Amino acid sequence: MNLRPDEALTGQFAKLAVDPDASEWDAAVLVNRVIDPDVGEVSIQPLLAADSGMRGESSWRVLGQLGFRGDDDALRNLDNSCIARVMERRRGLPITLALVLIELARSRGEQAWGLNTPGHFLAQVKGEVIDPVNMAPLSITGDLPRADTVDVALRMLNNIKQVCLERRQPHSVLVILEHQRGLAEALQNDGLAAGLHLESGNCWFKLNMAELARDHFEACAELAPEGSEMQRNAQMRIRLLGKSRPPTLH
Repeated sequence: MNLRPDEALTGQFAKLAVDPDASEWDAAVLVNRVIDPDVGEVSIQPLLAADSGMRGESSWRVLGQLGFRGDDDALRNLDNSCIARVMERRRGLPITLALVLIELARSRGEQAWGLNTPGHFLAQVKGEVIDPVNMAPLSITGDLPRADTVDVALRMLNNIKQVCLERRQPHSVLVILEHQRGLAEALQNDGLAAGLHLESGNCWFKLNMAELARDHFEACAELAPEGSEMQRNAQMRIRLLGKSRPPTLH
């Protein structure tokens, strides 16, 4: 799989970032379109129909009984990052399984949201912390970071980016970074945008595209906090590329 640049899709990510009505499910469907541009709307309705005979059960137990669980292939299988395929296969990553759980719970009138915990995305439903891989509650106390719509989009895109890196598909990585910068720039989050420019510069550098790499390193140096390690890293890379640009040939 090689992803193609899509300015329109990047624009949709930018709109998602500033839309107060956009949900985590909307983010998941948009990320699905990065992999499969032809995917349409994805609905939770089929699960609500299956749920009709289990109304007394908790939402996570309903999904567990319907066979939703983690996939042994985990991150390597991009189907696990496609919410439409997760609904069909009933297998997914922690974050996509959590989003199915959250959407089902909300459709049943329950309070639910994602927990942006490092390494393993969790869900909170009716006050219970749920491991979506096993569809089971966890004994965890204390405040856990709540994931908003942009957190979900960035994290799901990171998962795809990691697959592309492992497959040595730098052009696909650059496509993902472009979508992530759409989110960052819409939010006017200079720190996040700077880091994404640094990643893009490193990709172009590995592709021996020095001028494109320099453009991103310069953008990073401008956006990064003054005197930060990120800014110093970008400035060092600019120096490595040389101080002068080659003349334009006509």
